[in-house]
Amino acid sequence: MNIKFNSSVIITKNLILLKNFYTQTLNLEIEFDFGNCIALKGGISIWELKEDYSISKNLGRLFSENGNNNLELCFETDNLDEVI
Repeated sequence: MNIKFNSSVIITKNLILLKNFYTQTLNLEIEFDFGNCIALKGGISIWELKEDYSISKNLGRLFSENGNNNLELCFETDNLDEVI
């Protein structure tokens, strides 16, 4: 079974604020910019959820005021059935 860590995702309600912090203050470079989701080189992603996403619907919210609830660890595999 092959499972690989992909990234840590920080869910935010203000993507521009966090983007500026990570790129201007910490000098991290953007690897991919998908509009409401930015992947930074080094494995951190920043995501501003939208209401119509399945994750938002399953969570019942877009963002939690308790910052500890806004982090997601992402793993990838070529065989999800095997992992499950």
